[in-house]
Amino acid sequence: TSFVLLLSGQRAFSAGTSIKKSYIPADYRMKTSPAEETASRADANTCDAKSEHHHSVGVLGAGISGLVLATQLQESLGSRIAVAVLEWGRGAGGRTARRRAKLANGSEVSFDHAAPFFSAASETFRQNLVSRWQAKGLVRQWMPRLGGEIGLLDPSKLWVGTPSNHAVCKALSEQLVSLGGQTLFGRHAKQAAFKDGQWEVRAVNRIDGGSEEIYRFDTLVLSDKLLVLPNQYAVLSAGDMRGLAVPQTLQSTGQVALLLAFDPPLHAECDLMKLSSGPLELLIRDSGKPGRDDTVDLWTARSTSSYTAQHLRGEALDDEAAVLKELLQSFMAALRIEQQPTYASVFAWDQ
Repeated sequence: TSFVLLLSGQRAFSAGTSIKKSYIPADYRMKTSPAEETASRADANTCDAKSEHHHSVGVLGAGISGLVLATQLQESLGSRIAVAVLEWGRGAGGRTARRRAKLANGSEVSFDHAAPFFSAASETFRQNLVSRWQAKGLVRQWMPRLGGEIGLLDPSKLWVGTPSNHAVCKALSEQLVSLGGQTLFGRHAKQAAFKDGQWEVRAVNRIDGGSEEIYRFDTLVLSDKLLVLPNQYAVLSAGDMRGLAVPQTLQSTGQVALLLAFDPPLHAECDLMKLSSGPLELLIRDSGKPGRDDTVDLWTARSTSSYTAQHLRGEALDDEAAVLKELLQSFMAALRIEQQPTYASVFAWDQ
């Protein structure tokens, strides 16, 4: 489920991936430029010069929701708006991000360690977005061989990015820049406050030695629920949180991703398996997805949220080696295999 919280003045709107252009009044003007520096454009001062005469919009988070909104706003309103996206990571992706790993033979592979796929359930989503992404070769439908109790999951509506799940975000990021917007990667937004008619965002530049940067926007978009929920990534004060249109059911859970490589490939009879017991709940064959390199057999597995709660201490696992051993044993038992992986690691993240 996508999440967007849009803050315009002291008003707030929450929405999914269906963006309403009327959220941004066309006659607003920016009072202060957002920043002089950008990690994604050759001319770092271009946005500053233009922004003096434009309504400024800051988007926190370069995942699907944030980038879809950012590109649609920049494309629809053109010269009347200046959009800048701030992202914690070193590139676009959000929950479609990939994780690179180097194998023993020196070759590099990448895992879809976050969201393993997405479901296109609504006709609006399929026609307005997925069909366009498909025409550009960014996504393909996935018809996996199923194992276990899949339950409510409809395999006829599963899609993946190609050549990896972050392909859509990468393309949207490039599109935004081509339209005149900005993408600022490696920026950890620490605080956002409404001051003197604008939203002031304080961020740490993780790429440039941890220096603090200050951005000011007429409108601020929080595209990740972690920026709103009570946790170490929240950016709003309790005072600014009052009265916002935040869904009451919004929650976040931790998960441990098990990343495995096999050479030779496993003789498995499924590409997607849901488990009903044990520490793992979902097994995914990354190499079985369309558009993937299948020279090495890559798998990811997701732990249950209860298992993660038992072993996650802050942002780290209590005993990474023990967690890896237990999850690997569960994986091998579920597929009834004895072959050991050529690469194995675990990664904790918040979904």
